[in-house]
Amino acid sequence: MEKCPFCKARYRQGGACARCEADLRQLLIIEADAGRLARRAIHGLLSGDSATSRKQAAAACALHATPFHRALEGFCKTVQGVDGT
Repeated sequence: MEKCPFCKARYRQGGACARCEADLRQLLIIEADAGRLARRAIHGLLSGDSATSRKQAAAACALHATPFHRALEGFCKTVQGVDGT
């Protein structure tokens, strides 16, 4: 997270925004979960399991649709289409 979604202050560290004191813990958990799903998708690609990698990438994108997660999902779709699984 780069900025607080409520007041747009630069995010530093911790569970609350330094400016508006909004509780950001749940958002940070969701962001971390999306990162774990993306890593699982990459691991699936490396192990040749394109179907699982596509599902993991889609789940990561659903939680936190960063440009990287969207690109990973698109790549997984392409790979799955190429290998036919």
